[in-house]
Order: sequence, then structure tokens, then C-alpha cells
Amino acid sequence: MEHPNAYLTWEHRFACTIVIDDVILPVQYNVNLRVVNQSTDVRKVSIAYNRIKTFINELFDHSVLVKLNDETGGLMYSTASKIVDFVEWPSDIAVAMALFHKLNSIAGGVIIVDTVYLSSSISDNMECSFTGFLNEDKSIVDDVHSDYDWSAEFVGTNITLPWYLREDSSTSNVILVNDEDDPVICNELPSWDELGLGWEEPKAVKPKASVVNIEGFNKPFTPEILPGGKKK
Repeated sequence: MEHPNAYLTWEHRFACTIVIDDVILPVQYNVNLRVVNQSTDVRKVSIAYNRIKTFINELFDHSVLVKLNDETGGLMYSTASKIVDFVEWPSDIAVAMALFHKLNSIAGGVIIVDTVYLSSSISDNMECSFTGFLNEDKSIVDDVHSDYDWSAEFVGTNITLPWYLREDSSTSNVILVNDEDDPVICNELPSWDELGLGWEEPKAVKPKASVVNIEGFNKPFTPEILPGGKKK
């Protein structure tokens, strides 16, 4: 039975560090997601939820939030293991908007994150909320930085969308060029398949059979009686 108006919520706390200009600011966040299932496929729904939880718990938590083209923030790409970049100052609403888009992108339409509620220690825990919009084809409207020219960031690559509109696990738009034929996303993270969260059902692996030699197994048991006993 489908319940199109039945919403679920998931709340979580995580920490990040904002590095912009001469500011290094540790921040505690509290996020609350309102979600609704869009599929009756239990396996895919489970994968979508686990992708969202993994993204926040493992990829976003304890990351460094930087502003693109900021000199100080730019130093973090070679030192921090987890980078999340923004075109502007990563205010609470900017973080909420980016999370809304990214979580819907990685959930693949199996579930919809309807609203992101976010508060932080830098805003004295005043909560902001963000509800985005869908295009006619149900894709997410890019209303985060719609006037930003992303094509300049992705020259020489096959990337056409910023990180928050891609289904992969990345949190960065910065491209590092190892050589002219090998541009890669900075701090490229494991794929969903590598994390065990791909959409395709894994193929069953047949157990390897071992050959057992049963010759002589059916011979009758004939015990041998040995002389001996207690000494008198």
C-alpha cells in the first residue's frame, strides 16, 4: 500500500570546519531531513537511505568547508582529506541548499528529500529550512548558484554538473590535472558501487565445489583387538 503523503524524518548532528580568508571556524550542525518514499522496491529504498546516511556520516562530517577561489581555502585541497567547496560563504542556508540538492541527486528519485532543516553553532542554533523545486522531468532545479559559469571549472573533462547535482559521492568541483589526458576531481571519493551501495543487484556467486575422494568410505568397520589389561 502506498502512502504518498506519509513523511519520515531523520535527524543527525555533525561537525565541520569553515576555512575562508583568515577565518578557521569549527562548527557544530544539526540537520533534520523530511523524506518521502517514491518506490515500492524495498531494496532500492534501503540503498537510498543508506546513501544519504553515508554521505552525511562519512563524507560530510568532519570535512572542511571552503569557498572556491579563496586563497586560504585553496591550501586545504592538498592537506585536508575531506573538502566541500562553495561559490560563496558557506552560510547555514547555503549548506542546507547544497545538502538538499546533493541528497536528492544521490537518492536517484527512489526517495525524495522534501525539506532540509539546518541549525548550527555559528547561528546560535537558529534553524533555517530549505525546500527546493523540481523541473518538469523531476530533476532538481539548480537554484544554488544558477548564475555561476560552471563550464569554466570543468574545461577538458566530461563533467557538466557541479558536485551537488551529481549522483556520485564527490563534494568538490575542483579539478586537479595530473596530465593533460587525466583530469580528476580533487579528493575523489569511492564510488557507490565500491561502497556497496550501487543500484544494480550484485550477481550471486556460486560457491566453489571441492572434490572429495570417497573411495573406501563404505568399507565395514572392523576394529582390531589389542592384547593388554590390568596387571595383577
